[in-house]
Amino acid sequence: MSWKTRVKTKINIPRDVFFRTNFKINLYFKQRFAREFLLHATALRATNTTDVTLANYVAMYRDRMDTIRNARLTDAEGWITRRLCNRDDEEEVRARSKELLTDEIVANPMAGGTSRAMVTKVVADLLRSRPGQVRSACNIGAFVDTQSAYLAPRFPNVEFTSVDRYVDLDKINSFLPQSPNWKFRSGYALDLLQTGSLAADLFFMTSTSVCFSPRELEAYIAAFTKSCRFAVFNEPWWPSLQSLNLFKIPRPEEIRPGDALLGLVYFKFQSNYIYYLEQHGFDVLMSQIVPTAGASWYTLQIIAERRVGGSRS
Repeated sequence: MSWKTRVKTKINIPRDVFFRTNFKINLYFKQRFAREFLLHATALRATNTTDVTLANYVAMYRDRMDTIRNARLTDAEGWITRRLCNRDDEEEVRARSKELLTDEIVANPMAGGTSRAMVTKVVADLLRSRPGQVRSACNIGAFVDTQSAYLAPRFPNVEFTSVDRYVDLDKINSFLPQSPNWKFRSGYALDLLQTGSLAADLFFMTSTSVCFSPRELEAYIAAFTKSCRFAVFNEPWWPSLQSLNLFKIPRPEEIRPGDALLGLVYFKFQSNYIYYLEQHGFDVLMSQIVPTAGASWYTLQIIAERRVGGSRS
């Protein structure tokens, strides 16, 4: 069911990728979750529900169901932290910084690329197709921002900003090639947007907005309307943990607004992006579900443009 949306998401998934994800991975994780949940429910092997880790499916599920209605991540101020605390952290960041994007990888992300290469291609193609219309671009949830490190020198007339919760974000990215049109902002992005201290013509995210509850996702999209013209999402997308239909790839516009599906493996929130974008005055130029470069899951890619004088439809 589509919730009064104009756009229908295209699904471009090859048969072998569909079989591997919707059957092999889907069945494996659902039987694992069902086993752990039943053992916990029957007290045969109770789970520590405060230990929310990838290895503890019951705790992850409880945590997601407890927070699905939240307006934002709990304790936003406490969420702001330092990333580089020891040698292991720095080595991890250095290793990630070596994964530099090249023209060849961005041109064809599926050949040796990653989700970061995928979103970089989407953003680069958009900038080339709309010359002069984007003077500033912002990557929310940037961490080690290989995307902006690639884009900034190729689009010198665009000001790029990396935003993340780490107070040492500039240090995290110091191992990457720098450009004069690339800067950093540390903080809780939604607060920065709502107070007007963060603005851009283009906002993009990858593996970030799936961390937001439906209410927080809508709050971000509403805040985008203060300044931006374009929004790009490049997010991991899974079969739903809550569905027994192995043949189903959920489309975002089919998800009830205000609710979310939980995706396999990481139990991330999958929400109705299309509804929120259209309600807040955006036209969805592209919405598609495609394979993820270098990984076993799908990727939801959305490009949206704010209508001139756009408001709730």
